[in-house]
Formats: sequence, C-alpha cells, structure tokens
Amino acid sequence: MKKIIPTAIYLILIPLFSFSNSVFGYESQNEEDYNNLLAAQCNTQEDLSIFVFGALFANTENPYPVELWEHRDNIQINIFDVAREIKSIANLRDKIFSSTNESNHEIILQRLSQMEDIADRALIMEADKWKAEYVNELMKHIIGIRHAGISDLIPNFVSPSNCKGYNPDRDYRKLKNFINPCDENGEHWSSLTELLIRPHNQGPSITNYMKMHGTDIFIVWSWWESQTMDSSWCRKCLNLKAFYSNQRTLNPETYYWGQYESLWLKSHLDETEAKAFIIWHAYVQEVLSKTQFYYNNRTAKQVCLIRTIGLQSLKVNGITEQGVEYTMPNAPYDSFSHTNIFGKNGKDLAIIESQVPHHRIIHLYSLLDSMSFAETEFVVLAGPDLPFDYFYTTNDDISLLQAQLQEGIGVCKGYKLNK
Repeated sequence: MKKIIPTAIYLILIPLFSFSNSVFGYESQNEEDYNNLLAAQCNTQEDLSIFVFGALFANTENPYPVELWEHRDNIQINIFDVAREIKSIANLRDKIFSSTNESNHEIILQRLSQMEDIADRALIMEADKWKAEYVNELMKHIIGIRHAGISDLIPNFVSPSNCKGYNPDRDYRKLKNFINPCDENGEHWSSLTELLIRPHNQGPSITNYMKMHGTDIFIVWSWWESQTMDSSWCRKCLNLKAFYSNQRTLNPETYYWGQYESLWLKSHLDETEAKAFIIWHAYVQEVLSKTQFYYNNRTAKQVCLIRTIGLQSLKVNGITEQGVEYTMPNAPYDSFSHTNIFGKNGKDLAIIESQVPHHRIIHLYSLLDSMSFAETEFVVLAGPDLPFDYFYTTNDDISLLQAQLQEGIGVCKGYKLNK
C-alpha cells in the first residue's frame, strides 16, 4: 500500500510563472485529499503546476510516479503540457529540497528523475509530430513497466563474447552472426526473452502486464507471425499500418500504400489490440534504452540501421546521388536490419542507412524469437520523413561491408560499440 506524506509535512507547491515568486501550500490530510488533487481539472497554468507537484509528492515509497495517470478517468491533460511543466519544476529542485523533509529527498529525487525522463521522451515525440493521446499512453506504460519490475530483468549488455566458454578463434563465426548472445551475467538471450515474455508464477513479465491491463500478448504474436510467414502487407499488418499512420499529425495519404491504397481507410485496430501494441512499443523502448548492442546509441536514443530497397524506387523519387541525405514516401512501418544485409544476392538493390530514433522502433524480431538475434531485424515507423543515406548497391562487392557491419565497425557514420 502506498504511503502518503504525513499530515505534518507541508507540500510546497510553487507556481512556475517567471513573473511571480509567490509560494502557496497544500496540506495533505489523507489519501483521499491527494486523489482529489490529482483528479482535478487543469484549466489554468496554476492548476497544472499543482497537479504535477501533487504527482511528484504523492508517494514516499514508490520511485515511479504512476500517480500522473491514476485517478484521472475521463479527465484529459495534454502530456506535452505536463512534460513542459515537469521540465520547469526540475529547475526548482533546490527549492523543493529546502521545503521538504530531508528523509524524503532520495525518493523525491528518484521520482523527479523518472518524471524528467518521460518529459524528455514526450517532447522529442512532440517535435516528431506525434499525437498527444498516443504519447500519453506510451509514457504511462513505460513507467508502468518499470513499476512492475519488468525493466529490472532487461539485460544491460549482450554479446556472444559474454557467453561461458567463448573462444574467439573457435567461435568467430558465432560472434559475426550474433547467434543467441549472452548478457553481462553469461545468460543467453533466448532464456532472457522467455523470462520476459512468458508468465512465470505471476512474476514480472510483459505477458502478465498485458493481462493486468486488459489485453493479451497473443495479439502481438499473431501479427508478428503473419508478418514473417505471409507478408508485411497481410491483413493484420495493414491494420497496424493504418493505426500507426493515424498516431502522428501527418496526413496518412503521404505514406506509401502501393496497391493497398483503397484498403487502408477500412483498416483499424480495436481498443484491445491498440492497447497491446502501445504496451509492446513501451516495452521495446525499455529494451532499447537499457540494453547495449552494436550501433545502439543510448545517449542519443538512436540506432543506426540499414535496409535494402530497389534502385528503381530511388530513381522514381529522384534519388540518384550516393552519400546524400534524403527522405521519400515509405509505408507506415518497414523492416530494417542491424548487422545483416538482406537481399545481398540480388541485383539492382540499394543499401540505405538511417539513424533511427528509438521511439520510431516498434518491434525487434529477437524479442519474440530469440534465435532471430542472428538476423536482428527491427520494425521501424519510417513514414515519409525518416532521413536516410543511400551509399551502396548490391551490384558492388559488398563482402567487406557485410564483414564491417558484423564487426560493429560498419558504415553507420563511424558508429562503434557505443556504451
């Protein structure tokens, strides 16, 4: 049971207007008072300040500020406004500490750090033209997954060289192909994914988390199986593409729909399906943020990925010069690769690379099939505005390029193993 700050401690709520130095107080009488505070309508800047301060101070035991979303049934607050308010409050930490009991400083700092993290993520997505409603749900489940203890089980670093008994001479090919690598404790990726995906005696897992929130991991499984066994334009795939084409403020017609242009308007996810994919997206964000692997720059929140595409497609869009940054219409999502060049035995294919923001990645194949870490495919929300460099064709000798990618010293603008 959560512990509300005792009555004797006054919460100093500071309005964040640059023209005002006034300070006013709110005395917490009991848990119901807090619930009423957090469930209040936010009609003014002052209301928003009270709400964010209330969420910050609402619990002296839990480092995760789930109160930002609790007690708010049918009451909407724009997550981008909340994010800006959090950033303003973060600048007042000295005043906050001087106005609160020292015994609560550590937990307040932890909660403020969590709030700053989701604020930064939300504002990045706002700049990338995402809708506030989707971002609000995504941030809620990022914090929820942490609170559920799932993030604590995600490895910090995976590499074949971490595996017990690894011999660099004998196992060199394994290293190059990233087959079932190990984490910092020598545990194989396959066992880690099973722990996180499958329910284990009601312990922390994304499967259990989805059930707790009224949805099911099977929805993601079913889409992924159709995607891999049928095509990326399967019925379930088209539903997901239509869903994500509507989560940004871009006109859905600016995406590439190919022969399915007449069908996407009839495609959709129901509420339970949408919730499953939002939660899965949140889980993928936690993996990308926590786990180090080649070309994953966790500081910049980007992964350098490559993709093969027909040369003719580039020419149709006026893309002919190598080494220049371009954008072009893409489907709402496409598959990108990490260290393997797919279609490398074909002709007249271009190889492009992109610095893909973490939030544009909605799936890693290896999270549902541990052995596909060898392929390391990523499902990316490319859309019409993801910049890329066209730098190679499969008509060239790509053997050196493939080797460099697998060694982590490839073409991605000098990216090496970035810890």
